Amino acid sequence: MTVEPGVSNKSGTAQRDDFYRNLIAAVDGSEFSVHVLRAAATIADVIDADVTLLTAGSAGVDLPHVAAAIETANLAEPLDIEFVGIDKAHPSTADAILGYAANVDNSIIFMGSHGRSGLLTVLLGSVSGEIIEKSHAPVMLFGPKSRSSDRYTRIVACVDGSEFALAIIEEAEAWAKALGVPLWLIEVVEPEPNLGGIETNYVHNVAQKMKDDGVELQWDVLHSKHPAKAILEWVGDDAGTILALATHGRTGLRRVLLGSVVADVIHGASGPVLTCVPAK
Repeated sequence: MTVEPGVSNKSGTAQRDDFYRNLIAAVDGSEFSVHVLRAAATIADVIDADVTLLTAGSAGVDLPHVAAAIETANLAEPLDIEFVGIDKAHPSTADAILGYAANVDNSIIFMGSHGRSGLLTVLLGSVSGEIIEKSHAPVMLFGPKSRSSDRYTRIVACVDGSEFALAIIEEAEAWAKALGVPLWLIEVVEPEPNLGGIETNYVHNVAQKMKDDGVELQWDVLHSKHPAKAILEWVGDDAGTILALATHGRTGLRRVLLGSVVADVIHGASGPVLTCVPAK
């Protein structure tokens, strides 16, 4: 795998007016969900957002687990605790979480994906996969190898040269501005010596168009036949990096390939993975 780097040095922290004001941490009281809760609290402190601790299940049943999660997390600020019951209006846990989030302005769901068990439902696990497939909004996911970080230091948007890349670039740019951190654009292309300049120009041209937007912008082109592996090797064991990926393609084959890449990245990433559904 080879890398072709480039850089644009403008930076800034101006935040869009409609950025997230409520981070909904969907937890089950497990040790791993405490990690998700800590991450939400860390990010909320930087972007001045509220955190809602959400447990999907019959009200009261999960209360001991939620109380234990709060105590274990040892957060400085109190959390707004909401319970979502599974009833006829919510046929599944994923629907319950999505239904709640849909009624909270400027919110984003934070949740864990414990394994690799629609398409992303199979690849990621029943609840997290179903939420990604059904959600029309970005979701922040934490895979089984992710760890807590006291500070998030960069956003890495993974693009593929398609029209769908624009959705994740815009979302990643907004996060970079909100957190006041650098934005990276990376593209993985198959090793084709005669076409290398074309793929490189795509990322370079996007970077040039964005350089006046007030974000410190850098880019790389990775040459590999295995996109997820290339992305994970490039990021390394860095829990402070937030990866951003688009989740859906338009065609069946593209959707299968893209879903597999997203699942593999979430499964192997040390930090959070921001997923974004491109507009239809």
